[in-house]
Amino acid sequence: MRTKTKIGILVSSSLSGGNNVILEHAFHIHQRNRVEVTLIFPTETSDADLSWFPRICGVPRMTLSEAENHEFDCVIATYWRTCFQLNKLNAKAYLYFNQSVESRFFDEKDFNSISAAESAYLLGLPIITEANWIKNYVKEKYDQDAIVVHNG
Repeated sequence: MRTKTKIGILVSSSLSGGNNVILEHAFHIHQRNRVEVTLIFPTETSDADLSWFPRICGVPRMTLSEAENHEFDCVIATYWRTCFQLNKLNAKAYLYFNQSVESRFFDEKDFNSISAAESAYLLGLPIITEANWIKNYVKEKYDQDAIVVHNG
């Protein structure tokens, strides 16, 4: 009998459009019979913390420190900062689900944050994105191919 594929998704519990997309994908992955998805949060996260997305409450979750003791088939980073947490986790594969060029979130004078966000593209992680313009950005600037998975 084949065991379920185990996927871990690094995410935060904050209400945002990006997190809504991530949790929507996680919910649909969770519905598949052969896939076990676990949401990995930086800290303990309750159902109340996720009340803005009630369907996700049935999806398994754990803290980053708890996840360090588990083995996954794949772990997905969902924000540039989470890319740098992947080395704490044991998985056969690691991915970066990139929903924007996150360095653009910072003031142009904030060189350190801009550089840190851009450095996530230098880690050699396979990238999944939701938009062709992000795929083109990563290809033009870093000569890295990304896979586009449109929302919905």
